Amino acid sequence: MDFHAHCSSVEVGGLLGGTWDADSATLTVTRAFPVLEAAGFSGGGAAGSSPSGRGSGAVEFDEADRVRVGRIG
Repeated sequence: MDFHAHCSSVEVGGLLGGTWDADSATLTVTRAFPVLEAAGFSGGGAAGSSPSGRGSGAVEFDEADRVRVGRIG
């Protein structure tokens, strides 16, 4: 996921999975799950803003793909 994000000229999004250790306040990411962007969504990115008015950096996931990825973990 990191490699893809750094080599892509477009915004990428996904979900991260891992563990949280409350004693040491440490989050350990062990898996990355790319998720498709919602059809017709053209917001986000450093140069634009989302149709929802959330500003740059906003991503809207394809709901069916987000549910699919949620079932993997």
